[in-house]
Amino acid sequence: MLKNAYVYGLAASFKRHSRVEIGFKHQTTVGGDGAPGIGIGQLITEFFFVRGNAGTAQESMDNREGMDVRVQIPGLRNAVEYAEGVFEDFGRKSFWPQFTEQMGFVSGLYLPLLSKDGTNDLRLEYEHSPAAYGRYFFYRAGLTLDDRLRGSELGPDGNALHMTWRHIFSSGSLLRIEAHYEARREDNHIQTLISDLGVDRIIRITDHPAERRFRLMFSFERKAENPIMINPILGYERAWNYSFTPGAPRNNLLAAICLKWIPEN
Repeated sequence: MLKNAYVYGLAASFKRHSRVEIGFKHQTTVGGDGAPGIGIGQLITEFFFVRGNAGTAQESMDNREGMDVRVQIPGLRNAVEYAEGVFEDFGRKSFWPQFTEQMGFVSGLYLPLLSKDGTNDLRLEYEHSPAAYGRYFFYRAGLTLDDRLRGSELGPDGNALHMTWRHIFSSGSLLRIEAHYEARREDNHIQTLISDLGVDRIIRITDHPAERRFRLMFSFERKAENPIMINPILGYERAWNYSFTPGAPRNNLLAAICLKWIPEN
């Protein structure tokens, strides 16, 4: 992301049924230091999802469109299924690459009543970031802020599994155990125009080994009985191909203390 760029976004959700909610979103990043000049007409057409030709100034605008859905299942102890998909520059003439190369998504299942008494809940998630994540004519290295990829740290063509289990004790204290598996990539891609198809495709120009991580996290939060609470967090992480180096393992120990202050009324 260039310095002094403008970011525009909107989101709307609809809940016509008590158990189903559907949402839509749109985000555009425009201009910045070193970007080509953008006219008011190009800004208007971008707002209505009309893209310019590859290689033009309008291609310097990053355009993302997304949709999410949330469904509650009363027969499964009020479980909630949810999914969110975001397209990187949706609208090319070819249909299938929109999903295989340009869509990132998160899907999951939340069980708020894993046990009937409500003392246990469970969340399972799968996350995928597309190869085209901010990588095309203008932003070939990806859209980043402070050297970190916007939206997801998986990098291009990354995948992750997440699990979170929580237990509430009779005292009101909370134990949380998390497990995460991530396959992160640092490959570079370009988005180019194939003349016989007239559509953009993603081409991998560097191929590094995937960095894989497995992480366990434990945290304990006691019931608020006074304004100040000290909550410990402990974790262990095993990494393979650390920093995208073949055959480089690494063990990480994680420790933190969360200090909360809740002012009295």
